Amino acid sequence: MIGLQRDGDPDTREHVLGLMMDGGMIPGPHRWSPSIATSMSLVVAGLGVSFKTPHQVVPGDPPGVVWRPFAGVSYPVPTVLVWLRNDASPLTTRLVAQARLHVAKPA
Repeated sequence: MIGLQRDGDPDTREHVLGLMMDGGMIPGPHRWSPSIATSMSLVVAGLGVSFKTPHQVVPGDPPGVVWRPFAGVSYPVPTVLVWLRNDASPLTTRLVAQARLHVAKPA
């Protein structure tokens, strides 16, 4: 999982991790990024998945990156999960499979 450094928005980071753990996910290795652009570059490189707010992502940019909003998640900031299409990493595959239980269906 790729996230912004804890000092960027520690409350949001802790809340999202708490929601994931409440849903049964045990967080594995994390990569911390100093910026949104860097975290997206790490996703493009296939190094993990990242949570973003909708204003932080643009469909089709960068190419190959997929994002879906979560459905039924009670949090005041809409959140999406982004990952590299066809990423074969076992960790990404498991996280995306679990997340699909909670994401909105593509339009």
